[in-house]
Amino acid sequence: MMWPSTHHVHLCVVGSEQERRHIAFRDYLRHNPAVAAEYLELKRKLAAANHGTTLESRERYSLSKTQFVSSVLERALAEGYPLPSVP
Repeated sequence: MMWPSTHHVHLCVVGSEQERRHIAFRDYLRHNPAVAAEYLELKRKLAAANHGTTLESRERYSLSKTQFVSSVLERALAEGYPLPSVP
């Protein structure tokens, strides 16, 4: 593996609860630009604090987002996200 890595791929089983939660989070951010901007700012701040050249720094970056992601996901699910897709 090359360091630092430039991409992170996350896979989910189609139709799984994990996929539903990921789509709910994504859709909520798409429909709530202010929350998306907060998330962007958090990610920039964490990226500056965690250089990403080691597994440990990438793990710190990821874990530092957990509280924000969990709170947004809770709101998203409470509001019925993911929204039904329109054909």
